Amino acid sequence: MEFEEALRKASGFMEKYKGYFLCSVFSSIKNVNGKPSDCTGEWILHFSDKRKSLDCHITDDTIRVDDAQSLGEPVELDVSSVSISPDKAIGSTGFVLKKAVTILVSLHSSPPVWTINFIKAGMTVTTFDVDAETGKITREETTSILR
Repeated sequence: MEFEEALRKASGFMEKYKGYFLCSVFSSIKNVNGKPSDCTGEWILHFSDKRKSLDCHITDDTIRVDDAQSLGEPVELDVSSVSISPDKAIGSTGFVLKKAVTILVSLHSSPPVWTINFIKAGMTVTTFDVDAETGKITREETTSILR
């Protein structure tokens, strides 16, 4: 499922939750033959009303809402300023996709930032922050999962 479709489904469903705003978006992409396949079928959209948080799980055919916790003070995510798709954000990193087993994608902050985590078989993660408005890479870091 595409990012824009998940947003559309969630916004329609979340209308009954008055006062909640979108804080972040997350998905996991399995890497098949060096090309990211479609997302695993699920996007998780994190909403808050400053007192309580909800995770909205969106798949092709279901929507489920669970209670959640926010880390820190919730900040509203302005998706209207997002001009870079998740695919473009991944492509802008220049990372050799065949090196990654799984790709974790999240959209968060104000102004919005895509954080792309490439998890490799050698148990390392290369993380990129990509400005969601311009596509500019603002951070690149490789760390070991085993440490």
